[in-house]
Amino acid sequence: MTSLPYRSQKPIILQECGHPSSTVNNSSESRQAGFISAVFSAWDTHSDRPQLIDMTWQYDVDMATVDQWVIDFGLSGSANEMEFRGYLGALGLSNNDGTEKPALQRLRDELQARDWNI
Repeated sequence: MTSLPYRSQKPIILQECGHPSSTVNNSSESRQAGFISAVFSAWDTHSDRPQLIDMTWQYDVDMATVDQWVIDFGLSGSANEMEFRGYLGALGLSNNDGTEKPALQRLRDELQARDWNI
């Protein structure tokens, strides 16, 4: 959101906004939390345009669901299957077992810093 290709006054809506925490994707829980801050920083920069930011998932999905999505997207046996699995399986703000990742607290902190009710 920080470098739009053209000047437009159209509203910005981010649907399924997220960043995986999987090391397979060269990421981490810390990087995922940093992404949350970057989204809010971009929102602040363009505060008149964003109308909605919908974070991807509260929880990581279970491996059975990831397995099915790999099949559904036709990526079984593909060169990028492991990265796709890592991406889909680690988008949640909390782990599949319900334990929170740092990204969820970062989301709370960013909301509170703007005095937005959570």
